[in-house]
Amino acid sequence: MIRPPFDRLEVLEKLRPAYAGQHSLMLPGACDPSRAPRVRFKRFDLANRGKYEFADLPFSPELHRFVEALTGVQLKPAWTRLYRFRRGGYSLYFDDAHSRVEAGVEITLDLSREMRGPPAIYQRGPTQRLEVPQAPGLVAVVERNPAMFRYDRYLPAEVGRASVLRLRAAFEYGR
Repeated sequence: MIRPPFDRLEVLEKLRPAYAGQHSLMLPGACDPSRAPRVRFKRFDLANRGKYEFADLPFSPELHRFVEALTGVQLKPAWTRLYRFRRGGYSLYFDDAHSRVEAGVEITLDLSREMRGPPAIYQRGPTQRLEVPQAPGLVAVVERNPAMFRYDRYLPAEVGRASVLRLRAAFEYGR
């Protein structure tokens, strides 16, 4: 799923200082949306958590190598999941609280066919906020800690029949 040259160790090592300085990094065009896995989605709809479809995915050695090479840290896989948001879909902080890693790294690959949705938001307290735009091919890597929460903004009616596909994988520090 990761596109060249982002699949090369030497490229990721050169990007490492940019990640280390901000504890997050966005790489436009780093993944190939046409390689989204074919899955059977399950519906999730609980008002105080979110409304979306998801599929749990098996461990991805490719994403594991990518995240370890970029961060320069040994990481232990926690979970991998593909989310599909359609018109009216969203995910709130309370939903994130059920699956986030306490200390580690989360990677998001935007596997959508087109740019139609609002950004995903990572927030730490009232002042630190990182917006990850919905852009096909974007890869975002964000360091997670107990104070950092994520939510996916509501998809308004104007998205029509389009959907937003976000593959997320979480990794914990240490092996």
